[in-house]
Amino acid sequence: MDITHVLRGVEWQISTTKHLLIYRAFGWTPPQFGHLPLIVNADGTKLSKRQSDVKVEDYRNKGGGFQHVPGAGVRLKTFDELSYEIEKISPHPSRLNPALLEECSRQELKRRLQDERLCRSMVRRLQQLVADKYPHHHVNTSEELISNKFGFLWILPSSQLHTDKELLTKLVHNLETVHIFEEKKLKQHLRCFSKENDVKFPVLMKILRSVLSGLEEGPGVAEMMELLGKSQSLQRIKAVLK
Repeated sequence: MDITHVLRGVEWQISTTKHLLIYRAFGWTPPQFGHLPLIVNADGTKLSKRQSDVKVEDYRNKGGGFQHVPGAGVRLKTFDELSYEIEKISPHPSRLNPALLEECSRQELKRRLQDERLCRSMVRRLQQLVADKYPHHHVNTSEELISNKFGFLWILPSSQLHTDKELLTKLVHNLETVHIFEEKKLKQHLRCFSKENDVKFPVLMKILRSVLSGLEEGPGVAEMMELLGKSQSLQRIKAVLK
């Protein structure tokens, strides 16, 4: 079969004897098997497909598009450097540290900003991300992205707000059933919610603006929720309920 080496997760180690017997039965020369420790969550639990945390693509989609991985401390090593250090792999499981991944991403961004070619590539990607994120919203200048109008995108509101938590709990359950998270439909949906829960619509909007942005200025609440998306909108509301 011309396969000389097989590297796989340690959970396959128990099956190695069976696999060697299969090779012997077919008269094949078995490869050398190497069993690598698993990568687990920060709490020691196994990574799960249901949590979308087992694919590199999932982390890239979340913004972790770095080409380096952490070595000692937060020193970054390229994949090429790691390819020659297999003998240094620890036999113990490695815990995935999201905070360290974020630090690696920050370090990678700094590296790209210092490289003229990589910087131009990153600018083009940012332009595309903005165009994809706001296809129906007019952004005229780059400065506008950090103005009060869009400030809520980059600034997380305080989670220590004193507000009607019972009402917000009902709203969370209500919004979780909404499938089309668009401005017009959201505005209609919120109006219906305010009537059903005997709360004035302007009062509900004021509460939501405070919870979602913590800012006094900005776009309408429904537009803000569309820009943030369902997941981020619900996440910000739930942060106040904790």
